[in-house]
Amino acid sequence: MDESRIVNYEPARGEAASYARSPLRDTKYQGVYDGYALVTRLPGVDGAGNLMILGSPNTEGTQAACEYVTSPQGAKELTRELARGGKLPIAYQVLLKVAFQAGVPLTINCIAHRSLKSDPTAVQP
Repeated sequence: MDESRIVNYEPARGEAASYARSPLRDTKYQGVYDGYALVTRLPGVDGAGNLMILGSPNTEGTQAACEYVTSPQGAKELTRELARGGKLPIAYQVLLKVAFQAGVPLTINCIAHRSLKSDPTAVQP
């Protein structure tokens, strides 16, 4: 992530190389724009817990990620998307697309996700 976009260093088929804020086209509402947020879950450094990192190039995107993972609808969608292979992965990233108006999230949708490889021996306590 940099100050204006989320960079996808290894785009899968159908994914873009980066995701940046942009005005929505064909909308009857003035000032509506798309933004993006990233949800990352990793094993904790002590091997016992987990870390969840919520971020975006802008504050309202981070707020939307918080709303998504704490809402019943968002948690249900997140679980459904990630568990398509059977079990939920221990480590993952989810890209969210958010429609905003005046900095307020109108819709939040998961548009891409992937399991991450985690190495529990990478950090020794």
